[in-house]
Amino acid sequence: MPAPTPYIAGIIVAGGQSSRMQFRDKALMPLGGRSVIEHIIDNAKEQASPLLINVNRHPDRYKRFGLPLIPDPFGPEAGPLAGILAAMEYCQEQGCADVLACFPGDVPWFPQDLVKQLEGLRVKEDTQVCYARTAGQWQPLFSVWSLTLLPVLRQALADQLYSPMMLIRSLPHSMLDLEHPAPGHFANLNTPEDLVQAQSRLQSL
Repeated sequence: MPAPTPYIAGIIVAGGQSSRMQFRDKALMPLGGRSVIEHIIDNAKEQASPLLINVNRHPDRYKRFGLPLIPDPFGPEAGPLAGILAAMEYCQEQGCADVLACFPGDVPWFPQDLVKQLEGLRVKEDTQVCYARTAGQWQPLFSVWSLTLLPVLRQALADQLYSPMMLIRSLPHSMLDLEHPAPGHFANLNTPEDLVQAQSRLQSL
């Protein structure tokens, strides 16, 4: 696979409380002899660079992955938008990107060219953010964001607007429609039952 486009950084958003997973770190749950986030990293690192991890607790458990760890400045109620904002601020400070690709920390499998597809559509339609929709379901955390939106995110969070989808729909945006994703792609591991299903899927491959 070709190297990631230099100006697109990536953030794996793993800063939530994981209430439906009994408050355990979903990204660190075992899956096929590895952690969920290792599956994500292996795919995302080929699509965006630098790759960052948004974490708000147990940062010591994530150090072994060798990626920058980015906490967010808001409380847990702020949700993933706070992680996206924190990553944008890091990229601005480092001067390492002008587009940010977002990956949820509880979805181990997704297309190897997803960022290329998202960014291609965003550029083609000249919008500020592009997100995926799969089989009719919105996937706002699989998205690419222009860093020009940094002040917009700051203001949204200051105004307590925490919904990624609500913010996206208020902006010039594009939607990448993926009607028939591969089996297992975009499946969220929200509960212990979801993790069991994902393990079974791996064993059947």
